[in-house]
Parts: sequence; structure tokens; C-alpha cells
Amino acid sequence: MTDSSLATRSNAAWSDHDGRFAVTSSLEIEQILQNLARRAILLTADLAGGGFFLTSVVAVDADGGRMWLDTAPGPDEIRRVLRASRMTCSGSLEKVQIRFSCSGMEADEYGGRPAFRMPLPGTISRLQRREHFRIQTPVVSPLKCVVTQVRDGRPVKVEMIVADISCGGLALVMAPGHFDAVAGESYPCTIALPGGRVDTAIEVHHTHITKGAHGRETQRSGFSFVNPPGTMVTAIQRYIMQLERERRAKSV
Repeated sequence: MTDSSLATRSNAAWSDHDGRFAVTSSLEIEQILQNLARRAILLTADLAGGGFFLTSVVAVDADGGRMWLDTAPGPDEIRRVLRASRMTCSGSLEKVQIRFSCSGMEADEYGGRPAFRMPLPGTISRLQRREHFRIQTPVVSPLKCVVTQVRDGRPVKVEMIVADISCGGLALVMAPGHFDAVAGESYPCTIALPGGRVDTAIEVHHTHITKGAHGRETQRSGFSFVNPPGTMVTAIQRYIMQLERERRAKSV
């Protein structure tokens, strides 16, 4: 499967499954961006042509039609951003997924710190998941999921890292080729929650590949749980609440 087909499948998942609607009012766009800046919401910035980094909105100048994002972590990443024709940022604000695209990124400073300056986006997509709140899992001591896949007629267990999770599904990250996720297929899996493991089945919805620092590629696949039992949903809810409490405690 090519990178372009993977990206197309990922974009289709946003329009087909997440109830997307576009915000085009300049006032509403400004308010959303100001909220992202005020709360220092962490965003994933995916670059056209490959690569991604974590950033946040630093400031918004509505009168000047521009905004600033936190810079990339190293000089190679900074050059990659400045060469990119487009950058797509996504994150979560008040349980709503936010996504917008930027272009014309330039190196600048804001408040005495390096930043990227760019024109305000003309559109912001808000994606309301009606049933489930999805939360990013810790990078340190990551949550693991073991998926069983049949290869050459034999079941093979593949361990992957859980990037985010909700009561309705999860996203798994892995090296490309580590797990051949086929859209529409379902697989048995075991999730090692801190309070104990849960066994279930997951169905593939979308897959895409991104390039990180030094050109390292990562595959990310989104799954939904297939008929999860109530006990499992309760266990995941408990885990999400625990993460929320820990993050609130660190922010105080």
C-alpha cells in the first residue's frame, strides 16, 4: 500500500465516521485558536510530504490575520517545516477533535522564544464524537496492546503501543510492516490496563504513515472495539479518569 493511499484512507475516516463540520466564520476561528492558546493544548502537526511534531498555539493576532505556533524540537525538523507546503494540526479541545491546515510557515519569535508564524487558517474542522472521549496515553511507560493475527495459517501475537484510547476504540502505533492492518477486518486483542488486562476484538478503520525526526517512519492505525462488554467499558473509563486526575494534578 502506498503512502498516498494510506493518507487518503485516513482522511476518509474523518469525513465518514466523525461527523465533521467546518467552521468558516473568522470570529469563531479566532475564538477556537485563542482557546487552544490559552489552554496550551498539545497539537500534532503533520507535514505535507511526511513528518510530524508536537506543538501548540502560542498567540493569535486576529487583526493581522496571523498566528504563532511553538517551534519544532531541532534544526532539521525546523527546516522540514519551513520547506513544507502545508501543515495539518489536530488536537482535542473540550472533548471535541479540532483540525486545521496551515501554509506559509516562517521562522519567527514570540515573547522572546522561537516560533513559527503563519496566516490564520480559513477553515477549522470540529469533530464531535457523540459517544466517547478519546485521551492520549502516557509516552513514559506506554500502554501496550497485543493483537493476534493469522499469518501463513498460524496465529501470531503482535505487541503494539496504544497512542490514544476511548471507550469506543483506540489508536495503535508501530513500525511500518510490523502489523498489516486491513480496513474492515477484526482481530482479537489484549490490552494491559494498569488495573488488569482486558480481552476484546478490534476492527480496523484507517491507517496512515508519518515521518518523524531523522526520517523515521511510524505507522498509526485506528480501531473500534467490537461489542465490548460492560465490564471492559468500565475498566477503560476508570483508566481514562485516572489519567485525567494525574494530568490535572501535574498542571496545578
